[in-house]
This record gives sequence, structure tokens and C-alpha cells, in this order.
Amino acid sequence: MIRLIHSPAHIQSVSAPAPAGLRLLFMGPSLRTLHQQLLDHGYQGLPFETGLQAWYWLRETRTTDPETLPDAIICAAALPDIDVWALTRYFRADEMLQHIPLLVAGPPLAHHDRLHALRAGIDEWMPADRPAEDFDTRIRFLVEHKTLLMASDIRSDAGRSARFSWQRRLRDLTFASAGLLLLMPVWAPIALILRSQGPVLTRRKRVGGGYHVYDEFRFRTGPESPSDRPVPQYTTAYTEPQPLWPPDADEPAVYTGLGRWLHRTGLAGIPRLLNVLKGDISLTGNQPLSPSRAETMTTDQWAHRLVSPAGFTGYWRWGEEQLPYRYQPGQEAWMLARTLFDMLRKFFSRN
Repeated sequence: MIRLIHSPAHIQSVSAPAPAGLRLLFMGPSLRTLHQQLLDHGYQGLPFETGLQAWYWLRETRTTDPETLPDAIICAAALPDIDVWALTRYFRADEMLQHIPLLVAGPPLAHHDRLHALRAGIDEWMPADRPAEDFDTRIRFLVEHKTLLMASDIRSDAGRSARFSWQRRLRDLTFASAGLLLLMPVWAPIALILRSQGPVLTRRKRVGGGYHVYDEFRFRTGPESPSDRPVPQYTTAYTEPQPLWPPDADEPAVYTGLGRWLHRTGLAGIPRLLNVLKGDISLTGNQPLSPSRAETMTTDQWAHRLVSPAGFTGYWRWGEEQLPYRYQPGQEAWMLARTLFDMLRKFFSRN
């Protein structure tokens, strides 16, 4: 039995069998034991000894009988006939197969290697020695997440920017450009001062809608660039400490004089409008996550968070959250204006 804890005050036990008809495809001889264990959990399983055998079967089935395609794929990290990275590229380049969740079971990865796997299109890299119950939990989450993602207006390609509808992109480009122009009297002097003391911008990894990983731009607020916390280990009981977390939770512990002021007023986040122009995020959406937090999201509530797009601003700035985020055309102007007003209010506040 696995306990998924949605919040400190809400505990829910999950021990139900797999949804009826959920099909798994296994690749690699090292997954025989896991295959049998997940069959005992109520899944249907189709095992293949090699990656190419599975790939040829999937390519044929997608055209002859697409209704029998698997709901998720579990692949061994070491296959006898093909590199798992090359196989992943094949999957993500195929329009009829790229939506299927891909889990890789192998040795534990370092943090930067996990980010590489995420960018390549691997939805989850799990240590092969984890209990079958952990795989069961993750499979359920990823299948639901992919289903919700396909029904949303956001798509994400491995190694590329998140893609939105052209109407939404046009609005994002218009209002982000206007915001940068209006704020030029503010950010231009800040950039000149920072440039005289070192780098102007810092980059930190963030995860947006569809698990899109990107470099978030911010004004430098400390002597060194902030870094994400260490990636937590997998646990069978996951606890989310709070429903919302501060946007600057991973800011440096030591600020420069200017950096403290930028942090207090929120002006440090102005360069994130560049991420909007790049297409990494939308102007309005959910709060972007650090990779370490995104990797631990297994509850239904947080699955909805990653289906929705990340944004420069949103309800989360005012202690609210809308999961999944429902985009409403025309809300960009007043949300951007409200955000800029809050920055000015904090700037003139004595506290």
C-alpha cells in the first residue's frame, strides 16, 4: 500500500488495482520480474526482449490497429540491440507514439543527467531496484498527465520551447514587448549597475507546462548564481510541505545591497519577460517549478499543475492557485498591470 499525502492535513491511501485495460509494453530482458509484479497489480503486459523488436511492433500497430497501442512503455536502461537515447528519439519523432509515457528503469542518475533525460523525452527515469508499487504510482500519474496534456492547449517538444496556439503567442509577444518597453526606465539603470559589478543575469532551471525544461532569466541578486536544491530520493510516501511556495525560494542566502532591493520589490523577475518572448512560458499561467519539485509531483492536484502552462504572472502571485489553469483571452493586460502595480507598491513601502 502506498500513501500519497496531498498536504499535511490531508492523507489518502491508494491501494486500488490498475484501471481496467491499462496496457504496458516492456523492453529488455532485465524487466521480467517487474513485468510479472505489475501483472499482479492488474496491468496487461506485452514483453519484448529487445528494443528494436518493440519498435517494429509499435510502428506496425500504430497503422494496423492503433487501439491496441500501450498506455505506457517501460524500457530497460541497457538494451542488447539499441541505445536507449536513440530509441527515445525515434519515439518522440513519431506523431502517433510521442504521447505515450516512457519510463526507463536503470541505475540512479545524477541531477544533471536527469535533466538531460527529461529534455530527451524520457518522462521518468526510475532506479531499477524500486518496488513495483513505486512504478505503479508513477505509471498512474504519467498516464493521467499525458491524457490531460493532450486535451490542453499546450504542447512540448523535447529540447524545444513549449508551443501554444498562435493567438495566445501573439498576445504574449504583444504584452511582453509592451511590458519591457514600459519598464525600460527601471530595468536599464539596474542592468548598467549590475554590469559594472559582474554578470547582469542569472539562469536557473525551471519546469513549465508539459515538463518543458528551460533556463529562467533573472537579475543577479547575490554574489553567485542561485542553484536548485539537491534532487530528493524516491520515497513510497510523498509529502508536499505546502500548497504554494515562495517564487524566490531558491534565491541566495546572501544578497548584495542592490540584490536585496530587487528581491524585496520583485524587480529581479523582470527578465523573465524574455522567457515569454522566447516561448518558454506564457504571460499568464501557473508558477514555474524547480526540477527537484517537478520530479516529486505524483498527486492528482500537482499533475494538473504540470498540464497547465507556466506563466510570468498568475493567480499564484497573490496566494491563489487555479489547477488546472484556465486560460482566458484578454486577461493578460490586467494581470500584467496588477503585477507591475504590486512591484511599485513594494518599492514605495517602508517595510
